[in-house]
Amino acid sequence: MGNQRTSSRLPFTISLGKFNGDYVLGGKDSLADYATIIGGYHILLGRAEQGRDTPIERGSGRELMHPRESNVRSAPLHNGKVVKQEYNRVGLALSILAALCFFLALWGLNGFFTARTVVGLGISLNIAALSWGAGWLVHIVVSLIEHHLWRLRRAVAGAPGFVLLGVYGLIIAVGVIDVLTSAIAFLYLFETVGLSAMDSTLRLISTVLAEVIAILPEPTIVWLSVALWRVVKEGRDA
Repeated sequence: MGNQRTSSRLPFTISLGKFNGDYVLGGKDSLADYATIIGGYHILLGRAEQGRDTPIERGSGRELMHPRESNVRSAPLHNGKVVKQEYNRVGLALSILAALCFFLALWGLNGFFTARTVVGLGISLNIAALSWGAGWLVHIVVSLIEHHLWRLRRAVAGAPGFVLLGVYGLIIAVGVIDVLTSAIAFLYLFETVGLSAMDSTLRLISTVLAEVIAILPEPTIVWLSVALWRVVKEGRDA
Protein backbone atom coordinates (compact mmCIF):
# COMPACT_ATOMS: atom_id res chain seq x y z
CA MET A 1 0.00 0.00 0.00
CA GLY A 2 1.16 3.56 -0.57
CA ASN A 3 2.12 6.16 1.99
CA GLN A 4 -0.27 9.00 2.77
CA ARG A 5 0.64 12.67 2.94
CA THR A 6 -1.62 15.60 3.63
CA SER A 7 -1.03 18.91 1.85
CA SER A 8 -1.95 22.10 3.65
CA ARG A 9 -2.97 23.59 0.29
CA LEU A 10 -5.44 20.77 -0.48
CA PRO A 11 -8.47 19.98 1.73
CA PHE A 12 -8.13 16.22 1.21
CA THR A 13 -5.61 13.37 1.59
CA ILE A 14 -3.81 11.92 -1.43
CA SER A 15 -2.32 8.42 -1.33
CA LEU A 16 1.09 8.13 -2.96
CA GLY A 17 2.44 4.91 -4.38
CA LYS A 18 5.84 3.88 -5.65
CA PHE A 19 6.84 3.10 -9.19
CA ASN A 20 10.31 1.52 -9.59
CA GLY A 21 11.30 2.77 -6.17
CA ASP A 22 10.30 6.42 -6.71
CA TYR A 23 7.23 8.29 -5.65
CA VAL A 24 4.94 9.04 -8.48
CA LEU A 25 4.02 12.42 -7.01
CA GLY A 26 6.14 14.33 -4.59
CA GLY A 27 5.96 17.52 -2.64
CA LYS A 28 3.17 19.83 -1.71
CA ASP A 29 3.77 22.18 -4.62
CA SER A 30 3.78 19.32 -7.07
CA LEU A 31 0.51 18.01 -5.68
CA ALA A 32 -1.12 21.41 -5.97
CA ASP A 33 0.10 21.93 -9.52
CA TYR A 34 -0.98 18.46 -10.51
CA ALA A 35 -4.46 18.92 -9.03
CA THR A 36 -4.80 22.24 -10.87
CA ILE A 37 -3.80 20.65 -14.18
CA ILE A 38 -6.16 17.70 -13.67
CA GLY A 39 -9.01 20.04 -12.82
CA GLY A 40 -8.38 22.14 -15.88
CA TYR A 41 -8.20 19.02 -18.01
CA HIS A 42 -11.61 17.82 -16.80
CA ILE A 43 -13.09 21.27 -17.34
CA LEU A 44 -11.69 21.28 -20.87
CA LEU A 45 -13.30 17.92 -21.56
CA GLY A 46 -16.62 19.16 -20.21
CA ARG A 47 -16.50 22.26 -22.40
CA ALA A 48 -15.68 20.21 -25.49
CA GLU A 49 -18.56 17.83 -24.87
CA GLN A 50 -20.98 20.75 -24.57
CA GLY A 51 -19.69 22.32 -27.80
CA ARG A 52 -18.45 25.51 -26.11
CA ASP A 53 -15.47 27.54 -27.22
CA THR A 54 -14.71 29.16 -23.84
CA PRO A 55 -10.92 29.52 -23.27
CA ILE A 56 -9.50 27.40 -20.41
CA GLU A 57 -6.69 28.38 -18.13
CA ARG A 58 -3.70 26.07 -18.16
CA GLY A 59 -1.90 25.65 -14.88
CA SER A 60 -1.24 28.72 -12.82
CA GLY A 61 -0.08 30.86 -15.78
CA ARG A 62 -2.07 33.30 -17.82
CA GLU A 63 -1.88 31.37 -21.07
CA LEU A 64 -5.24 30.43 -22.59
CA MET A 65 -6.06 27.15 -24.31
CA HIS A 66 -8.74 27.34 -27.00
CA PRO A 67 -10.46 24.10 -27.96
CA ARG A 68 -9.46 23.12 -31.46
CA GLU A 69 -12.21 23.81 -33.97
CA SER A 70 -13.59 20.77 -35.76
CA ASN A 71 -14.83 20.58 -39.32
CA VAL A 72 -17.16 17.68 -38.57
CA ARG A 73 -20.23 19.92 -38.21
CA SER A 74 -19.81 21.41 -41.68
CA ALA A 75 -20.21 18.03 -43.39
CA PRO A 76 -23.78 17.35 -42.21
CA LEU A 77 -24.82 20.84 -43.31
CA HIS A 78 -23.40 20.28 -46.79
CA ASN A 79 -24.89 16.80 -47.01
CA GLY A 80 -28.23 18.14 -45.80
CA LYS A 81 -28.26 20.73 -48.57
CA VAL A 82 -27.50 18.07 -51.18
CA VAL A 83 -30.19 15.76 -49.80
CA LYS A 84 -32.72 18.61 -49.88
CA GLN A 85 -31.88 19.34 -53.53
CA GLU A 86 -32.24 15.67 -54.41
CA TYR A 87 -35.53 15.52 -52.48
CA ASN A 88 -36.91 18.50 -54.40
CA ARG A 89 -35.75 17.05 -57.72
CA VAL A 90 -37.26 13.62 -57.07
CA GLY A 91 -40.49 15.17 -55.79
CA LEU A 92 -40.76 17.32 -58.90
CA ALA A 93 -40.11 14.31 -61.14
CA LEU A 94 -42.79 12.27 -59.36
CA SER A 95 -45.33 15.10 -59.57
CA ILE A 96 -44.65 15.49 -63.31
CA LEU A 97 -45.02 11.74 -63.72
CA ALA A 98 -48.35 11.79 -61.84
CA ALA A 99 -49.67 14.62 -64.04
CA LEU A 100 -48.42 12.76 -67.10
CA CYS A 101 -50.36 9.65 -66.07
CA PHE A 102 -53.50 11.75 -65.58
CA PHE A 103 -53.37 13.26 -69.05
CA LEU A 104 -52.45 9.90 -70.55
CA ALA A 105 -55.63 8.54 -68.97
CA LEU A 106 -57.64 11.35 -70.61
CA TRP A 107 -55.96 10.61 -73.93
CA GLY A 108 -56.77 6.92 -73.48
CA LEU A 109 -60.40 7.75 -72.65
CA ASN A 110 -60.66 9.78 -75.84
CA GLY A 111 -59.09 6.90 -77.77
CA PHE A 112 -61.54 4.45 -76.24
CA PHE A 113 -64.46 6.59 -77.38
CA THR A 114 -62.99 6.86 -80.89
CA ALA A 115 -62.29 3.12 -81.12
CA ARG A 116 -65.76 2.33 -79.80
CA THR A 117 -67.32 4.51 -82.49
CA VAL A 118 -65.25 2.77 -85.17
CA VAL A 119 -66.30 -0.65 -83.87
CA GLY A 120 -69.95 0.44 -83.78
CA LEU A 121 -69.66 1.68 -87.34
CA GLY A 122 -68.15 -1.65 -88.40
CA ILE A 123 -71.02 -3.55 -86.79
CA SER A 124 -73.60 -1.31 -88.47
CA LEU A 125 -71.98 -1.66 -91.91
CA ASN A 126 -70.98 -5.29 -91.37
CA ILE A 127 -67.31 -4.53 -91.96
CA ALA A 128 -65.02 -6.85 -89.99
CA ALA A 129 -61.96 -4.70 -90.62
CA LEU A 130 -63.37 -1.96 -88.40
CA SER A 131 -62.21 -3.60 -85.17
CA TRP A 132 -60.80 -2.28 -81.91
CA GLY A 133 -57.29 -2.29 -83.34
CA ALA A 134 -58.42 -0.20 -86.30
CA GLY A 135 -60.20 2.15 -83.93
CA TRP A 136 -57.06 2.75 -81.81
CA LEU A 137 -55.02 3.23 -84.99
CA VAL A 138 -57.49 5.86 -86.12
CA HIS A 139 -57.17 7.59 -82.75
CA ILE A 140 -53.36 7.74 -82.96
CA VAL A 141 -53.41 9.05 -86.54
CA VAL A 142 -56.06 11.64 -85.66
CA SER A 143 -54.03 12.83 -82.65
CA LEU A 144 -50.84 13.27 -84.68
CA ILE A 145 -52.57 15.12 -87.50
CA GLU A 146 -54.67 17.28 -85.20
CA HIS A 147 -51.84 18.52 -82.98
CA HIS A 148 -48.66 18.43 -85.04
CA LEU A 149 -49.44 18.72 -88.75
CA TRP A 150 -49.98 22.49 -88.55
CA ARG A 151 -46.19 22.90 -88.08
CA LEU A 152 -45.83 21.82 -91.72
CA ARG A 153 -46.33 25.45 -92.79
CA ARG A 154 -42.77 26.35 -91.82
CA ALA A 155 -41.36 23.47 -93.87
CA VAL A 156 -43.39 24.31 -96.99
CA ALA A 157 -43.21 28.08 -96.86
CA GLY A 158 -43.05 28.33 -100.67
CA ALA A 159 -45.82 25.83 -101.39
CA PRO A 160 -48.94 26.89 -103.30
CA GLY A 161 -51.93 28.07 -101.32
CA PHE A 162 -54.10 25.06 -102.15
CA VAL A 163 -51.53 22.80 -100.41
CA LEU A 164 -51.84 24.72 -97.17
CA LEU A 165 -55.61 24.83 -97.63
CA GLY A 166 -55.72 21.07 -97.99
CA VAL A 167 -53.51 20.55 -94.94
CA TYR A 168 -55.59 22.80 -92.70
CA GLY A 169 -58.78 21.28 -94.08
CA LEU A 170 -57.54 17.85 -93.05
CA ILE A 171 -56.67 19.12 -89.58
CA ILE A 172 -60.15 20.59 -89.12
CA ALA A 173 -61.82 17.43 -90.44
CA VAL A 174 -60.00 15.04 -88.10
CA GLY A 175 -60.59 17.45 -85.20
CA VAL A 176 -64.33 17.45 -85.86
CA ILE A 177 -64.35 13.65 -86.08
CA ASP A 178 -62.40 13.39 -82.83
CA VAL A 179 -64.76 15.70 -80.94
CA LEU A 180 -67.87 14.15 -82.49
CA THR A 181 -66.97 10.57 -81.54
CA SER A 182 -66.29 11.59 -77.94
CA ALA A 183 -69.46 13.69 -77.72
CA ILE A 184 -71.56 10.75 -78.91
CA ALA A 185 -69.90 8.52 -76.33
CA PHE A 186 -70.68 11.00 -73.54
CA LEU A 187 -74.32 11.14 -74.65
CA TYR A 188 -74.52 7.35 -74.47
CA LEU A 189 -72.93 7.51 -71.02
CA PHE A 190 -75.52 10.00 -69.79
CA GLU A 191 -78.28 7.87 -71.29
CA THR A 192 -77.16 4.83 -69.32
CA VAL A 193 -77.75 6.70 -66.05
CA GLY A 194 -81.31 7.64 -67.03
CA LEU A 195 -80.76 11.05 -68.66
CA SER A 196 -82.23 11.96 -72.03
CA ALA A 197 -79.71 12.14 -74.88
CA MET A 198 -82.02 14.57 -76.68
CA ASP A 199 -81.64 17.24 -74.00
CA SER A 200 -79.88 20.29 -75.46
CA THR A 201 -78.08 20.99 -72.19
CA LEU A 202 -76.62 17.49 -72.09
CA ARG A 203 -75.57 17.83 -75.73
CA LEU A 204 -73.73 21.04 -74.91
CA ILE A 205 -72.05 19.46 -71.88
CA SER A 206 -71.08 16.40 -73.95
CA THR A 207 -69.56 18.60 -76.67
CA VAL A 208 -67.55 20.64 -74.17
CA LEU A 209 -66.24 17.51 -72.44
CA ALA A 210 -65.41 15.98 -75.82
CA GLU A 211 -63.43 19.07 -76.83
CA VAL A 212 -61.51 19.01 -73.54
CA ILE A 213 -60.39 15.39 -73.82
CA ALA A 214 -59.78 15.75 -77.58
CA ILE A 215 -57.64 18.92 -77.50
CA LEU A 216 -56.02 19.22 -74.06
CA PRO A 217 -54.24 15.88 -73.41
CA GLU A 218 -51.90 15.53 -76.42
CA PRO A 219 -49.90 18.80 -76.19
CA THR A 220 -49.83 18.56 -72.40
CA ILE A 221 -48.42 15.03 -72.60
CA VAL A 222 -45.66 16.22 -74.93
CA TRP A 223 -44.66 19.16 -72.73
CA LEU A 224 -44.76 17.12 -69.53
CA SER A 225 -42.59 14.46 -71.18
CA VAL A 226 -40.04 17.14 -72.11
CA ALA A 227 -40.10 18.53 -68.55
CA LEU A 228 -39.62 15.07 -67.03
CA TRP A 229 -36.70 14.35 -69.35
CA ARG A 230 -35.03 17.65 -68.40
CA VAL A 231 -35.42 17.00 -64.66
CA VAL A 232 -33.98 13.50 -64.94
CA LYS A 233 -31.12 14.75 -67.13
CA GLU A 234 -30.33 17.51 -64.65
CA GLY A 235 -30.17 14.92 -61.85
CA ARG A 236 -27.71 12.80 -63.84
CA ASP A 237 -25.48 15.74 -64.69
CA ALA A 238 -25.43 17.05 -61.10
